[in-house]
Amino acid sequence: LAMNQQISVSGANKQVKYYTSLRYLNQDGILISSGIKQYNLLVNLEITPNDKFKFGINLNGNLNVKDKIANESNAGNENADPLNAATQFDPTLSPKKNEDGLYETNPTIALDNPIALAYGYDYREQNNRVYGNTYGEYQITHDLKATIKLGGDLFNIRDDNYTNQTTQKGLANGGIGEINSTNQSYWLSEGLLNYDKTFGKHHLS
Repeated sequence: LAMNQQISVSGANKQVKYYTSLRYLNQDGILISSGIKQYNLLVNLEITPNDKFKFGINLNGNLNVKDKIANESNAGNENADPLNAATQFDPTLSPKKNEDGLYETNPTIALDNPIALAYGYDYREQNNRVYGNTYGEYQITHDLKATIKLGGDLFNIRDDNYTNQTTQKGLANGGIGEINSTNQSYWLSEGLLNYDKTFGKHHLS
């Protein structure tokens, strides 16, 4: 199941040009407890208050939230993901919890219950990114123009992982919790002078 919605607004006159859009995506994964949500914001704005000056902003923001499955790999046995575990698991065992509140395990192989893998792992990855630039242009003379540009790219990713005690790994460790976070930022600034002049048949830039 997926939901994808987008709205945008744009317009222009002699002094202002703008475009703004907002997008939302909510998509369930193929496996239980998996899926992704995405939010995106885009803003483009340019203002020309007079014949000599112009400035603008371009901005893009993204937020992604991903619910991941346990052991995202094609490994087997105790490192199997829910799908691989289901193909290897004894189909005669009950999918329900026993009187101790635990799922049945296969006595002949080191393999977790696929239902426990689907519901016993809460793995969430969230990444945020905002990047854009702003600029200003001033026409000093008819032939000379000054431009200043400032830009940035900010990125953050965070993993929140919890393994509860219905899984074999969680039971052996009394539950497992882990948080990892990474931040990155990049900045750019530019200052330009542009001279453009035509002398008869000659052009200088």
